[in-house]
Amino acid sequence: MQKLNYILWIGITLMGLSCNSPKQDFEIEGYKPVYVSYEEINQPISVQTSNGLKNPGKIYYYQNYILVSDDGKGVHIIDNTNPANPILKTFIKIPMNKDMAIKNKYLYVDSYTDLVVIDISDMNDIKEIKRVKNAFPNAASDNITPPRGSEVGYIYYECPDSKKGVVVSWQKTKLKNPKCRI
Repeated sequence: MQKLNYILWIGITLMGLSCNSPKQDFEIEGYKPVYVSYEEINQPISVQTSNGLKNPGKIYYYQNYILVSDDGKGVHIIDNTNPANPILKTFIKIPMNKDMAIKNKYLYVDSYTDLVVIDISDMNDIKEIKRVKNAFPNAASDNITPPRGSEVGYIYYECPDSKKGVVVSWQKTKLKNPKCRI
């Protein structure tokens, strides 16, 4: 019996030592977060020249205008006075914008966690009239991990660092010693 206890003690000791051995460096395909700074997110809306739709989303018709959201960027205003020849008029830059709605002369949009109300009664003088801070608190957790898609097995990723800003998307790349996985 004493011999069996001795063998068990040696076995447990060896297992414990193997758990504490340093891991080897490794490189694997995974995801790296893409950040937007908090300063950029907290910027008020701005009206600019439209450079074309990149990632169109929702579409609204208002008076003779078509408003098209551009996922994460803002809203394009298209003059549709002549439907045979629509003209990209302006772009309302709205950081981290995903959704929009129109009621009366107001455009309601999200800007990360904020609700922003924009007066569009005069398309030549578009202006932000109200901002409700943290109206959508759950938006802060939207991109906390990379998308799973159809991938099988573990997905490795660089752990997000809130000091760098807000994660807006994920870039597939080679990672060295990633600490996070799902």
